Amino acid sequence: MEQSELRFDLTPGPTAPATARSLLSQLPDLDLAALDRLKTVVSSLVTRSMREGGGSPIGVRIDRNSKTMGGRVSVPDGWEGLSATARDHPERLAVLRALTRSWGIQGRAVWFVLAI
Repeated sequence: MEQSELRFDLTPGPTAPATARSLLSQLPDLDLAALDRLKTVVSSLVTRSMREGGGSPIGVRIDRNSKTMGGRVSVPDGWEGLSATARDHPERLAVLRALTRSWGIQGRAVWFVLAI
């Protein structure tokens, strides 16, 4: 399997998490369990970004190779709210701890790694 990448921006709103899940289905050759984990993690981060962000587009980037899949969800505005949530209320990001191999905050993005 070759490396693949998927990038898209979402307009915050009630359909953003569903749109993200639909776009993630474009990744080739991904088993259903890994796709479900990915959809859950990304839609959770998109939802949290809308709650904490300032209404700016939400950037999503997924990079995949044969053993791992990494992702980033970035929020240009309102980032302080999301990073403060990760620091002060980590239980609100419990999906990341439960479904990812590792995760963190870098700049204006939450990154994560999933085993596939």
